[in-house]
Amino acid sequence: MDEKETLTRELADQFDRAREAVTNGQLRVQDAQAELERAKAEYERVRVDLAAKLGLSTPTRQVRHTPVHRSVGKSSVTSRVLAAIDEVGGDVRAETIAKATDLDRAVVSQRLAGLTRDGTVQRVGRGTYRRVTSRGSEKR
Repeated sequence: MDEKETLTRELADQFDRAREAVTNGQLRVQDAQAELERAKAEYERVRVDLAAKLGLSTPTRQVRHTPVHRSVGKSSVTSRVLAAIDEVGGDVRAETIAKATDLDRAVVSQRLAGLTRDGTVQRVGRGTYRRVTSRGSEKR
């Protein structure tokens, strides 16, 4: 065999070993997923049995709790935006609020849009907002 055939054969062998490793890895993931499903079913069975022994009712379906991933809580952002509007006073640009609160401008704009919808602030121009203290009256 010449050098080219030897390299080709070695590469083919390496490819076959890599493909086998991937296949085994996928099977291990599938095995783990199946084991997880078996554990969930066992947990549900034990939960229902225990509830029956204690005379408690069990819900017919489980409610999934999906955690919310936020770097900053909604109320925290809202309070920071409103505090910045109050501090500056009058008509305030979204960029000014973003700099004052050290928040991303897009986050500030989204929050201002929500506050506009619920009537807390009023949009007085493009990117410019004013705090509303009571229905229809602006805080100056």
